[in-house]
Amino acid sequence: MWLNGGCMRVLLSLAFLLSLGSPRAEAFLQQQGEEVAARLTARFDDVRADCGSPSRPAFLCSGVIIRATEYSGNFDFWNPSPGSKYRGGVSFSYLRSGSVFVKGMPGLVKDFIAMPPMAGAVVSPFKYVCVFPVDAATDLRSDRGCGMVNGDLSSRYCSSQGIVSAEQYVGKYYADMWSGFNPKHKQCSFDVREGSPNSANSFYQNLKAIAGVNYLDPHCDENEMVAMTWSDNIPSQLPIEALFYFNRSGRDNSLAVSYAQYDQRRFKAETGKFLPIISLRLPNHYSGRATFMYFTSDQAITE
Repeated sequence: MWLNGGCMRVLLSLAFLLSLGSPRAEAFLQQQGEEVAARLTARFDDVRADCGSPSRPAFLCSGVIIRATEYSGNFDFWNPSPGSKYRGGVSFSYLRSGSVFVKGMPGLVKDFIAMPPMAGAVVSPFKYVCVFPVDAATDLRSDRGCGMVNGDLSSRYCSSQGIVSAEQYVGKYYADMWSGFNPKHKQCSFDVREGSPNSANSFYQNLKAIAGVNYLDPHCDENEMVAMTWSDNIPSQLPIEALFYFNRSGRDNSLAVSYAQYDQRRFKAETGKFLPIISLRLPNHYSGRATFMYFTSDQAITE
């Protein structure tokens, strides 16, 4: 069980906030949002190799795990999408210093940031099972999105092919590309399931591979983490830390903000809890820093 003794910060109910009075409530929410942004920045800068043992990958306690989607009226953001339910896996991405993507997932403008699994006092429903250094077309893959594309053996788990290092992964990725294949489809996944041997090193090699691929292709797509699907309609039980939108420089981000605001209102109405909306700006180069900022003007709920 991936847990520690700390407890998640309790999010105060609307009734309590209103009892403080509007100006005090707004100040409290601003403080809460800024604290979340500071935590995200600290985790982004945390480049540890593991979370204390070879069976505890770094994503359990460091970095920033995001789930990015486009707006849909067909399902609430806290539920797996219809496509995720079909294949049994939900796609996330991971951000931390030295392992950043820059393209910002064209078409995907917002969604939520998940708390690290070791940050809570209860077992997280988000069970991460595999990772890819580059977007992997998981909707075409077997085994929840971690396995092969159309039975292609060269796209099965990295460990089953003897690929255990970032150097081996990057070599295969570009060999496939230079041979005329789609490297996204040909790439293999690193196994990070709980209980898998050396899962911490597998995830660390994945991070090194992200940097290696980006070094040769600075505008490479986002990385991909796959979690098992969870039950519908349990928003209060999910370790969601914040909402976010991609703050793209030189673009009108108002639509992305409005989608995040809609999600903020829906979550509040469903759970009584406030989720801050965080402005996420990706760097212009893979070696740069992502920034996480809280702006009162982005929030639909301010008191």
